[in-house]
Amino acid sequence: MPKTRSRLSRKQQQQMMHQTVLIVVVALSLLVAFIFFIMPQFLSLADSILNGPSILNEDQDQIPPQTPILAVPVSATNSASLLISGIGEMASQAVLVLNGEKLEEVKIDDKGEFKFKVSLIEGGNALAVYSIDEAGNESVQTREYKVTLDTEAPVLEVSSPEDGSTIELRKNQIITIIGTTESQAKVFINDRLVYAKADGSFSMSYKLEEGENKLKFKAIDRGGNESEKEITVKFRF
Repeated sequence: MPKTRSRLSRKQQQQMMHQTVLIVVVALSLLVAFIFFIMPQFLSLADSILNGPSILNEDQDQIPPQTPILAVPVSATNSASLLISGIGEMASQAVLVLNGEKLEEVKIDDKGEFKFKVSLIEGGNALAVYSIDEAGNESVQTREYKVTLDTEAPVLEVSSPEDGSTIELRKNQIITIIGTTESQAKVFINDRLVYAKADGSFSMSYKLEEGENKLKFKAIDRGGNESEKEITVKFRF
């Protein structure tokens, strides 16, 4: 009898030890799962509720916005105030760069459009735009566009024929008018258009009428500035 009870007692102790080990293993497993799986999920959810979804979309927020498309501005103007526009990624900020310096930011509207009113300096101006999204990612900058602010009227000189001159004989009735003005300016001679060359020179054939001929000149440069001149030439057969 004593031997039987001793064996039974040892068997019960072993079972209790196995149960204890099993409980410890299960408890440790639950603790590890709580620390490494449940707790991070809970913290992430709590942070997203308090601070918004930026953490959940971290990968997406690292993508820069598309490069804006700038409507090509005029190459020259006589107005110091220039309105430029373009399109870009909605909800982003369009950033204006003037002569290499960040100048102004405007929000791109829900149509993807933006506008800037730029104050130019006399002479050359280099304009470009880039955008910044809500996460602070910056797009590639657009190409630079050159805009010249020119507020001075173009010089206008007529070298031939001379003002007040008299031209005789029918063979000389068709003359060549020669002059100089600003490079690539438009020149109107009695409302007939001719373009100045790169060096500013211009010429045109013109048929004189019998008697007094008034030749009216108007030069308009690329900025829209104008100069006028009038000469008189007499013609006799």
